[in-house]
Amino acid sequence: MPCRDEFRVHLRKEKWLNNLSIISKTNIIEFSELFGTAILTSSSPGCGTRGLPPC
Repeated sequence: MPCRDEFRVHLRKEKWLNNLSIISKTNIIEFSELFGTAILTSSSPGCGTRGLPPC
């Protein structure tokens, strides 16, 4: 029954791609949260100037 087998392979592939997509989105969000705040903090005005401590 090649049709049934092909359909099973298709469903497994869809599930794998869906899981990969969820993992990728989660990683992108975590990466942007981790580095986005660090970039904002280090580039905020006044850090390390006029006697203020470095960020």
